[in-house]
Amino acid sequence: MIRAGLMKHYVAIEEPTESQNSIGETTFAWSVYRYRYGAFRTKSGREVYRAQQVDAEVDGVWELHYTGGITPKMRVVWGSRIFAIRQVENVDEGGFMTRLYVREQI
Repeated sequence: MIRAGLMKHYVAIEEPTESQNSIGETTFAWSVYRYRYGAFRTKSGREVYRAQQVDAEVDGVWELHYTGGITPKMRVVWGSRIFAIRQVENVDEGGFMTRLYVREQI
């Protein structure tokens, strides 16, 4: 478990929202679900060859004070960096810390 003093990065947890534009088409945007302080740890990084391009991927873990309702459909935004949430864990089922396993597309 990480000490609260190390949770120094202010992040936004965003969720996809659906709306309709002026001509009735369905559009998707991101809206803020919660703001939280958290700590980030990099787990691994690699380059992936897709569609004749090399993309970098970074896997990591965000640890936040417990925040209910977060799902893998959401994302974490830290400055200009965006992390797709792959898995959500309520650490030790204690309701004290949420651990988010994420992947950043660079």
